[in-house]
Amino acid sequence: MSRKNDKLPDKILIIPNADKEFHEVVDQTNLANMPHPNRIAFIANPNSGKTLAIKNVLLRSFPPYERIIVFHADPTSEEYNDIDAEYIDYIPEVDCWDRTKKNLFILEDINFKRLKADQKMLIDRYYGSFSTHHSISVWSTFQRAFSCPPEIRYYCNILFLWNTRNVNSLSALSSRLGISADDLKYIFKKHLQN
Repeated sequence: MSRKNDKLPDKILIIPNADKEFHEVVDQTNLANMPHPNRIAFIANPNSGKTLAIKNVLLRSFPPYERIIVFHADPTSEEYNDIDAEYIDYIPEVDCWDRTKKNLFILEDINFKRLKADQKMLIDRYYGSFSTHHSISVWSTFQRAFSCPPEIRYYCNILFLWNTRNVNSLSALSSRLGISADDLKYIFKKHLQN
């Protein structure tokens, strides 16, 4: 990029980023169509509908994802067979993705504490730069809010959070989300049903 000697205007200039040409914008007519690339955490107790929520978001994704890879805690699981997903048992390097396609990487109920350091580093990079620079939306499910590593919570731009019966857990979580405990309780009481 060369700079001319002309006087620049008193405003921020928009300079396109070649890595981010594929970014989608919010569709005001379909708010369930999450703009790609995104980073989402689905947090709920077991058997609460996290995978069902994922599939509903997928059904509303337009244009649809062209490639979906699932890293699942249970290598024998078949819960994503109905969406033509590829199952893997490792965290892939970023070069396995075609950045000209709309990609989705799902990490299903992974115990992050048991991952090796290089796997944790890759996941951190997926949520950080890989997502926005390589056309990869990254979604993770967690059965407990505190199983979601802080690095993932910080990078997420969308959070699906189910109510919990543990009021102390909800209060502790609110401080980590940057919302007051009273506001979070109000949201659950006013807008969500158990």
